[in-house]
Amino acid sequence: MLAGALGASLLLPFFLLGPTGLFEFAWLVAGVGLGLVALVALAVWAGWIAIRRLIPRRSRTRLALTLAWSGLVLAGLILAASRIANLPVPRWPAAEAEAAGSARATAGDLALFLLELAEPQHLSAELAAELRTPQVQLSDRLAWGLGPGLLHSEQGQALWQWGQHVDFQSIAIIYPDLGFGVVVCTNNDLLNPDVALEIAHRALGGPIEPLRRAIHLEYNYREGDE
Repeated sequence: MLAGALGASLLLPFFLLGPTGLFEFAWLVAGVGLGLVALVALAVWAGWIAIRRLIPRRSRTRLALTLAWSGLVLAGLILAASRIANLPVPRWPAAEAEAAGSARATAGDLALFLLELAEPQHLSAELAAELRTPQVQLSDRLAWGLGPGLLHSEQGQALWQWGQHVDFQSIAIIYPDLGFGVVVCTNNDLLNPDVALEIAHRALGGPIEPLRRAIHLEYNYREGDE
């Protein structure tokens, strides 16, 4: 039964990703998941050998010490992983085009897009106004326009948007009236879910908590959130 479950888990990515994405997925699992499993197994094995030498005969004490050692190894690994920041991860396999999560661009292209939102050269005046008009009000500082987010602060009004997946984070912010902004693209997400926002905050300053709450989907989109 265990062998059947393992085989099914290995075949599942093939049906979900297809043959083109299977190799990238396998590399992701082999490079990260199997490496961690091997590290834990090695530490547990070394501890079991040491405990077996201290207590040659099988007993409840030897079993308890082995289980305790295994738990300490896992706890130590989790603690060590939680303290690692900004560790790059492999790229997630390409997916079919969809409304969210499949668009890819360079930082330079995103900067050009921000500049177009701030000072439209190709958009009509009516569409540009709609983009910068609140459509969904989240708080007195934050709203969604027709696409970009709208942030009101002491520095003025900012246009912003972010992207996030298993293997990347990106955020783009511009203050049209002040003439400055920033685009941040990173290949990290799971270990530090706010790394792109924190980098942008260091570059621009201004309020960070409203954007963090929006990125973590903490606002009530039906009634607004003060």
